[in-house]
Amino acid sequence: VAWSVIDSVPEKWVVNNIESDIDILSGNNFSSEYFVEEGGIPLIRIRDLAEGETTVNFDGEYDSRYLVNQNDLLVGMDGEFEPHLWAGRQALLNQRVCKIEPKTEYNKIFFRYAIEKPLFYIQKSIAGTTVKHLSQSNINDLNLPTPPLSEQRKIATVLHTVDQAIQ
Repeated sequence: VAWSVIDSVPEKWVVNNIESDIDILSGNNFSSEYFVEEGGIPLIRIRDLAEGETTVNFDGEYDSRYLVNQNDLLVGMDGEFEPHLWAGRQALLNQRVCKIEPKTEYNKIFFRYAIEKPLFYIQKSIAGTTVKHLSQSNINDLNLPTPPLSEQRKIATVLHTVDQAIQ
């Protein structure tokens, strides 16, 4: 696909396959039997990502590894594969949403912007007329042009500032 072919990158940048530089956690299949409107803990579903708030809570037992905190990087794995920095309060990660935790190679805000276009191309390249599905291997296969961390921070600051001004 178009984003996988890179003619050149700026000096001091490298093209990284991100698989060894990130951890991905897919959401849990929480039983709807324990979905409640009040009480419990918020449950993040794909439809909640853009809004940063949930519409349903979960009032049952859960593994704490599925807890999501503000500014965790989340991607919906059905439909449109858009990355979001979670804006809501602590919540649970539901199925078909994944949390991506960049390791030391990446600034999280830079990484969010860096994967946006590749995820868009993946979504467009998946054949079919029904809901499209993203897999962990789709994400792990990404090769990203990656600047040094100091430059990532500068890029992230500019992009985040522009997004905040637009909002």
